[in-house]
Amino acid sequence: IQIFANREEGFGRNQTQAIIGAAYRTDPRMQLQIDYQSGAGNFATAGFTYTITPQLQFNPALYVSNSSPRKGFGYAVLTWNIAAWK
Repeated sequence: IQIFANREEGFGRNQTQAIIGAAYRTDPRMQLQIDYQSGAGNFATAGFTYTITPQLQFNPALYVSNSSPRKGFGYAVLTWNIAAWK
């Protein structure tokens, strides 16, 4: 579990926001993840990372807005890793 505090500065911001996140590896190929960042313009997120091969990972997630009315957004990433040098 990770907990951070972030202070945004700039025109009209000047606010402190909390960030909390956690990850749990269920087995060597699957990791569940959740996080939350406070503030009306931010989101709570839940998803997982599945390692298909050592070079290929799939990461879908659901983002839920902190603002009212609440809205959900789906998100998915397919990552292919290659060695740049050995």
